[in-house]
Amino acid sequence: MQSVAGLKILEGFSRHYDNILADPELKTWFPAYREFDRKIRAQFFTSPYIVDIQDSEYRSALQSAKNIFLLSSASNSSQSKGSSVGPHRDHAKEKQNRSKPYDRDDAPRQRTIVCFRCGRMGHSAPSCKETNPSRHGRDFVIFANKDGLFRILDNRPVCMGFNCARCLAGGNNHPVHICSLCGDSHHGAVNCTRN
Repeated sequence: MQSVAGLKILEGFSRHYDNILADPELKTWFPAYREFDRKIRAQFFTSPYIVDIQDSEYRSALQSAKNIFLLSSASNSSQSKGSSVGPHRDHAKEKQNRSKPYDRDDAPRQRTIVCFRCGRMGHSAPSCKETNPSRHGRDFVIFANKDGLFRILDNRPVCMGFNCARCLAGGNNHPVHICSLCGDSHHGAVNCTRN
């Protein structure tokens, strides 16, 4: 591969894959990493470049892939609550799904998710067209686009995982932990009683 791509390109992709494999939560984030890697490779073949895992654009694209994964997994988990736990699990169906990890189910799914922007059911925040929050007298706390959720006050990214009640991470570079519906830092949107 080095003779075709060059040492710097090879090292960039090597660091990219090492970074993915070093994540202790790789199994949880695998669908996000898979989609992110597909985009990295597609961009490379369209316009070759050296992958730099320290680059802010790289990190932003990775966070975006994780946000999209969290949003889709939140919608899927709200649809199947109760059907995949307990003694009534369908192990044959699980095994069938595991044997084809890259195949997609093209069957239409009924959306029963809560919008992290307005609080209404049936659509996601990036596709929200509502002009008012579900609770009368409230203002929107966030805006959303394909890259995730952002606080209106200062454009800071808002952690989608926290709003799904799944994130325990923190730090200066991590998106802010606030409820996307009311702005409270003690709970996420899925646990918001003020909605």
